[in-house]
Amino acid sequence: MLTNINFGKYYERDSVVHKLSPVFKIISLLIMIVSIFFIDSYKDIIMLTSYLILMMIYSDINILTYLRNIYSIKIFLVFILIIDLIFNTNNTIYDLYKLIFIIIYSSALTYTTSTSEITYGIERKLRPFNNYIPVNDIAMIITLTIRYIPTLTMEADRIIKAQKMRGINFDN
Repeated sequence: MLTNINFGKYYERDSVVHKLSPVFKIISLLIMIVSIFFIDSYKDIIMLTSYLILMMIYSDINILTYLRNIYSIKIFLVFILIIDLIFNTNNTIYDLYKLIFIIIYSSALTYTTSTSEITYGIERKLRPFNNYIPVNDIAMIITLTIRYIPTLTMEADRIIKAQKMRGINFDN
């Protein structure tokens, strides 16, 4: 039931993207998320989409794995589509694209970077703020949050299956 949520899982491969520095991957994610908000033409969408497709190909992870994350948020995408249509915004396609792009790109970070590498990358980028905030604690909290998303979904799935065995109907 909830097994189609793959966000936060690490797939160990020997790909070009896996070999990149975790600091580079985190900076790349931040740059892409910021740049996605400045999209104003279809040329920009084509450019970012081609970059995203190349990254998915070079990560050596099945593209269906990435697409399952989009399928798992289909209700949220439909909700955004309805809200955009109700308020008559002209950016409906852009809004949906932005959300899908962020989901896929952040999934690529977690698929190709282990939790210890993510912690290391966050600590390296936040090191200048070490005198003001507890950088190690913040990096560990972010990493553990990302790491335990698959565990929580597996546990929720197990609970739902146990409740179904007891006769509760979750299908309606």
